[in-house]
Amino acid sequence: MDPYYQFGSPRAKNHPRQRLSQYFRTLVKLAFGHPCPVCQSLNHSPPSKRGLSRIKAKGSVPAFQGSRDAGCKVCRMALDAVKAFQRGWNNTLQLWLDRPSLPSGGAGWDTLTVFLALDDPVIPRFKLKGPLAYSTSIIADTRTDEAFRRVSSWLEDCLSKHDGCKTVNGGFMPSRVLDLRLADEYKLILVPTSRLQRSAAYACLSYCWGSDLDGVATTVKANVQAHQLGISLMTLPRTIRDAVMVAQKLAIRYLWVDALCIIQDDGDDWARESARMCDIYSNSKITIAAHRATSCKDGFLGEQIQGQPSWQREFKTKFGKKYPNASSRNMLLRLGHPPMGSPSPLDTRGWALQECILPRRVVHYTDEELIWECNTRHFCECGHVEGPQDGGETRKVKTQIRKSGGIRGGNPNPISDPTIEGWMQLVERYTERRLTYSSDRLVAVVGLAQMVQASSTGTMDSEYLAGLFRKALPRHLLWIAGGNSVTLEGALPRPLPPRAPSWSWASIDGRVHFPGELHSGWEDASIVIDHDRSFCYPTKGAAHDPTVTGELLLEGLAAPVKLITVEARFDNPMERHSMGWAATWMDRLTYVWAQDGSRTKVACDTARDPELRFGDKGHGCWISDDHRCNRCKADSWDLGMEYCVLKVATYYNEAGSPFTPAEYFLVLQRSVTVKGAWERIGLGEIKLRQDKAKTEGDLFREAKTQTLRIV
Repeated sequence: MDPYYQFGSPRAKNHPRQRLSQYFRTLVKLAFGHPCPVCQSLNHSPPSKRGLSRIKAKGSVPAFQGSRDAGCKVCRMALDAVKAFQRGWNNTLQLWLDRPSLPSGGAGWDTLTVFLALDDPVIPRFKLKGPLAYSTSIIADTRTDEAFRRVSSWLEDCLSKHDGCKTVNGGFMPSRVLDLRLADEYKLILVPTSRLQRSAAYACLSYCWGSDLDGVATTVKANVQAHQLGISLMTLPRTIRDAVMVAQKLAIRYLWVDALCIIQDDGDDWARESARMCDIYSNSKITIAAHRATSCKDGFLGEQIQGQPSWQREFKTKFGKKYPNASSRNMLLRLGHPPMGSPSPLDTRGWALQECILPRRVVHYTDEELIWECNTRHFCECGHVEGPQDGGETRKVKTQIRKSGGIRGGNPNPISDPTIEGWMQLVERYTERRLTYSSDRLVAVVGLAQMVQASSTGTMDSEYLAGLFRKALPRHLLWIAGGNSVTLEGALPRPLPPRAPSWSWASIDGRVHFPGELHSGWEDASIVIDHDRSFCYPTKGAAHDPTVTGELLLEGLAAPVKLITVEARFDNPMERHSMGWAATWMDRLTYVWAQDGSRTKVACDTARDPELRFGDKGHGCWISDDHRCNRCKADSWDLGMEYCVLKVATYYNEAGSPFTPAEYFLVLQRSVTVKGAWERIGLGEIKLRQDKAKTEGDLFREAKTQTLRIV
């Protein structure tokens, strides 16, 4: 059997694994020639679930040395790498060749990884790039001219070659920008763009303000005129000074920074400008993302971890005549990426999500290395297709939305619309982040909503209703507050006065997510929306007011229920996990109880105080799955009860899906502020078998079709 092809049983000629095997067989022979005795074990294993296909070798240093002396270039390269890292090493080496499966548009690479096999776990893992790959050296310090030239080359490459990154509205400029023309004289000028004779390119800054704002210069009503005459560069925090330097080195004259270009104590100006974030960021020539700075006083230029000698070393190794014009080649020995840690300060900031998604081009300044991201390409400085902690996923969502053409009408299965799915993922990521002011809950994501609307072709179908899209309303209504990691310390009541209708995820603080079943399969909506009488508008009538009010008129199966929250105790995490997302709050469960005795756990939007505690009469009936005592029999049921459930949709999945088909319903309570209306207080789920039979009691067995007004 060919030593490079050991998949086992033969496969069809065009089978993906067969084709990948043929690729590797050719690749390895061209690169390294026939296997040496040490590399004889470089046998190809099937691709893993992560898309990696590995060719492995292991041996002692003397064995590698003997193979090297016999002419093996692989063993020579491994030994040269070890010598560059630690002279005199005389123990076991492990080596393999990887070929990751990369996103569309990325150039594949192969990585030889040398392991120093010690029992001591603190010895780091090093990666050897080549001989089939090409990689740039990570720059040690982003304050150097070399670093600025690298970013400039990325920018010029994008401007000249990427049609997908060209501006749509080339004449747009924010209301105000900072003129950097006199920055060399330590002076900036705040310029109202209405005074400029023509539009010009500008850069944006995405950064963290931080909590220590003493002495931080901002534009307010009292100094806006003075700022138009000049702002001393040295009075500005270091992060802004660093951004000025980057813009200058990129030959960009104008810079937009929110703290200086928006009048901070003018509510009307702030509301007006914050509503233009989609245009401001998407029309910037480049956005500078300061990931490493916790505060605007920290700055983001400086040494990069992976550019230091402890992470990256150069060495030479001989390849022979297969590489024209050279008998030796510079190589990079690089430490493997560190374990996944905490997200960068910028990745925890709510506003920053849209600031890094809306622009056509972003250069990310992280602790480790520079990262380039545009509408066409995404790579880190060393050439890997990676980014900040959640960069890969958010970019994927962004690409889905842009390529989908937006939310379109007439789709018989709206669950397959990538824009609807993308918006749900953005909401999940956005609500994981922090906001200094909870009143910004809707405002800080309005730019992303505008991006979705701009790519839409419909009118009513693409209407945005307080964080939800009308086209996807059945699915977008099914958000869940918190998650299995939520503690009571993080449980907050709905803000008063309300900033959004109760049916919107923006009506609560903290994280929200959507059930996994909603991300695939088929949707069978159970509600009819009265579009003419369902609406949403600013609370105070102002076009850009951060709070909104609205109501939905929904027709569907509704049933009165009793609702109770009981004290619960989970002896171990697995027991709690078995309760599903209904166990959102750590030490309590909430149930709804129908007239026929059916009972189902529900997830409440906010933490409720238990009405039954351990030891109370009847507590065991609610906790037990087989309760049937007289106390639990329904006595009085009428439509005037305080709570009801409204069936929204059923989701079915393809065969083999990890998710079980399920029905979802809203848990509603009579509104105390709007007569005759209901307010959402939670979400419920009824699991189905694949044959659509219910595995739990049917809350809707005696339900009636009703039209409910939800505020």
